[in-house]
Amino acid sequence: MTGPERPIHVHGDIEAANVVIGGVQNIAGDLTISVVRQASWSRPVAPNPPQHFTGRRDELDRLAEALRAGRTTAITGVQGMGGIGKTALALAAAAESGFGSVLWASLGPEPAAVGHLVSWARHADPGFTAGDSAPDVLAGRVRAALTGLVRDHCPGPVLVVLDDVWEGPSVDAARLLQLAAPAGAVFLITTRSQRVVAQLRSSRIELLPMTPEDALALLRRLLPDHPGIADEHLSELADVMGRHPLAMELAAGQARLLERPETELPDLVAQYRGGVPEGSPFATSVWNWVRAARTTLS
Repeated sequence: MTGPERPIHVHGDIEAANVVIGGVQNIAGDLTISVVRQASWSRPVAPNPPQHFTGRRDELDRLAEALRAGRTTAITGVQGMGGIGKTALALAAAAESGFGSVLWASLGPEPAAVGHLVSWARHADPGFTAGDSAPDVLAGRVRAALTGLVRDHCPGPVLVVLDDVWEGPSVDAARLLQLAAPAGAVFLITTRSQRVVAQLRSSRIELLPMTPEDALALLRRLLPDHPGIADEHLSELADVMGRHPLAMELAAGQARLLERPETELPDLVAQYRGGVPEGSPFATSVWNWVRAARTTLS
């Protein structure tokens, strides 16, 4: 990632001094000057999965099979549910994928497509700018830069993850980013919308609430300082949360605030059975997802 050293011509008298970055080094012999060039490219990689991610083995295996086959695949939540672990699963899948490069873009309802395009291109050219290019022209420039990067420095298949794609402008941004991807790239999408799945011509993997075993393992990871909590009590907490990942994460945070979680957790579970306790971190939307998850399990 560094270029060859270039000859430097020095004129005049040299008297026992070698100027280096960071200070002055006294020498008694010939002057030696080394030129170090900054790396001009970087390999695109995905962010790391959450530290507490666990389980979802079946879904990961299905994703791996689809991506190896080159199919554009969308991760959705049952009943359009949020907080079910779509992004976490995509991060875990990217980490396991074996792709040579991973281009990642989180879109949301108000996507910054140009920013993502420039960020991608700067893996190939740190000085890349959008300039006055129209979006489709910019996408072509980015595609050319990324194609050269993959050919010259990052051999292997490319995975493109378009996270949190909403309907409307988010779909338009996703299509523009697809145009900018190198030839042969494989696409993984996360979305709550079945319409987005159809618009981006994707096959679908639907996430359900976690299995009892995975839910218990997740709560153990979220509560590492409390190994004395009985499996029975953690499983009851998971069930009352509908085994919904985000809800279990919030509930585990509440459990950590208890003075004696090992003995007080059943009381917290009983409160949640009656609804959202006062002072709970649950937003209305999250508690609605919990109710929907419970319905799915029943």
